[in-house]
Amino acid sequence: MRLGILIAAGAMLAVSARADASDTVDAAAQQFITCAGAYNWTSATLAQAGKPAASEHMRGYGRGAQTVAQWILASEYNLANEASPRPMGDWKDFVEVQIDRETVRLAAMAEMDDQDGIRQILENCTALSEVQAKIINDLRKQWAPQPE
Repeated sequence: MRLGILIAAGAMLAVSARADASDTVDAAAQQFITCAGAYNWTSATLAQAGKPAASEHMRGYGRGAQTVAQWILASEYNLANEASPRPMGDWKDFVEVQIDRETVRLAAMAEMDDQDGIRQILENCTALSEVQAKIINDLRKQWAPQPE
C-alpha cells in the first residue's frame, strides 16, 4: 500500500531530493483537495449556466478527488500508526473544509478574471485524472462484495 501511495504522489509531483515521503504524501493529498475545489467550482458555474448534466459530471469528479485525498491521508496515517488505524471517513471533515476553501479561491480568481490561474489549476487536475481514476477503481474493487 505504501508503494501505491508513493507512486500516486510521484506521478503528481516534481519532488525535490530534500522532501521526505510525508511531505510528498501531504502535497499529493493537497493536489487532490485543490482539484476537488476546482471541480466543485466548475460544477457550480455549469449549474448557473443551465447545464445540469455537465454540472453533475463535474460534481462526480469532485467527489472522486475528495475520496482520493481522504484515502491518501488515511493510508499515510495508518502506515505510521498500525496499532490504531483510522478509516478513510475520519478524514472527511478535515478534507471538506479545505475543499470549501479551494472552491472559494477559484470563485475569487474568476471574479478577478484570473483566467490563466484557473486554466493552470484545471490543467493540473486534468493531468491527475488518470491517477484519480485508477485509485477510485482500485478502491471500488477493494470495497466490492467478494463472492463466497
